Amino acid sequence: MRAFLWILLFSLALACGLCIWFVISRGTDANGDWVWVVLYQSALRAPLFTGCLTVGSFLLTLKATIIMRIKEIYDDPDYETSWEVYQEQRKNEAPGCAIPGYYDSFKNLGVALMANVVLALVTSVLQLTLGFVSNPWAVGFCLGFGATTICLLIFLWWQITCNLMKWFEGLEAKRNRLKRGTVSPASSPPPAQP
Repeated sequence: MRAFLWILLFSLALACGLCIWFVISRGTDANGDWVWVVLYQSALRAPLFTGCLTVGSFLLTLKATIIMRIKEIYDDPDYETSWEVYQEQRKNEAPGCAIPGYYDSFKNLGVALMANVVLALVTSVLQLTLGFVSNPWAVGFCLGFGATTICLLIFLWWQITCNLMKWFEGLEAKRNRLKRGTVSPASSPPPAQP
């Protein structure tokens, strides 16, 4: 989890630095105004504010639903069995490697989801505060936060999609086993006694 947060902070610093360099490298127009500062203030600030505010609010309201839905993957006995087999293989292939906890990847996904919410809301606040400063450093900082928020959002969509695909594969496998009759449904009532 700490590694993820350090990577996020490094990515944020790198994105801000690249955006500041980009804004400064584009120079000024005939009036002496920074080209990208004018473009940002006229066309990018408002969409970044509304987009990040919407994404942050949406993820904040759906965080519990997303987490609970994905937790069903980890609570599945088939997933637990495959996880144990995988960990045993890792232990045999690399004897000195640390074995993560069962819910560690799930916990990391929750931290990444919350980090995205916080980053999106901070980015929208920056558009209303620092975004009004006509300085290339301020604009680069705001654009860097926006770029990092978008990249983290894409990363989260990918992670959630991968988890949902695992869940759907598990559901399909269970359905096929039930059709073949190799597993009895857990939710079915016991047969009636004569």
